[in-house]
Amino acid sequence: LLGNAGLLKDKGVADGRTEHEINAAEPADASVVYLAVDGKLAGRIELVASIRPEAPHTIHELRALGIDRHLLLSGDHPAVVASVARSTGIDYAEGHLLPEDKVAAVDRMLAASAGSASLAYVGDGINDAPVLARADVSVAMGSGSDAALESADIVIQGDDLARLPQTVRLARKTSRIVRQNISLTLGLKLLVVALAIIGLGGIWQAIFADVGVSLLAVFNALRLIREK
Repeated sequence: LLGNAGLLKDKGVADGRTEHEINAAEPADASVVYLAVDGKLAGRIELVASIRPEAPHTIHELRALGIDRHLLLSGDHPAVVASVARSTGIDYAEGHLLPEDKVAAVDRMLAASAGSASLAYVGDGINDAPVLARADVSVAMGSGSDAALESADIVIQGDDLARLPQTVRLARKTSRIVRQNISLTLGLKLLVVALAIIGLGGIWQAIFADVGVSLLAVFNALRLIREK
């Protein structure tokens, strides 16, 4: 059996200490996974968190885009999670969370915002799938688990966190172009209708309002191809 102290306790594995005592004895700079054989504790593995080098800059870029509140929800040791949050500039962090705990935390955030803000969640593991399904916008890294990829609204190829702000910029530009195309199409069609009403509109104006406007909208949308 391989898992954290809580799992070992649930399965009846004990070494004379309570779960609280086991957690207190864990190092502050690592998450610990325990190994039990035949119902007896056989050893433990210490996993040290490695912060991706692009993470602090990614948080900085997201703040520059107006996304100024960042939270870290993790199943790792709280001390490790807090250390990662400090190193990357994340505002708030919680550790030792099970998948249902993450969902509860997201529900609290959504209730607190009362519709005044949207919540985006980025995850790549099986444990993140329930939260990805609950968030307003869910993003999975392409190297993540199948469960996370299936639950996400957006999948970013690879595992480069620097693509997160790029995705935000692309989404915003796409939204602007969609609004431009709608305004352009409706505006020109209304203009042609107005010209027809006063007797100045003809067949060529009608063709332009139909085919020409569609071509203009397509050419406007093609600007997105230049986005990297």
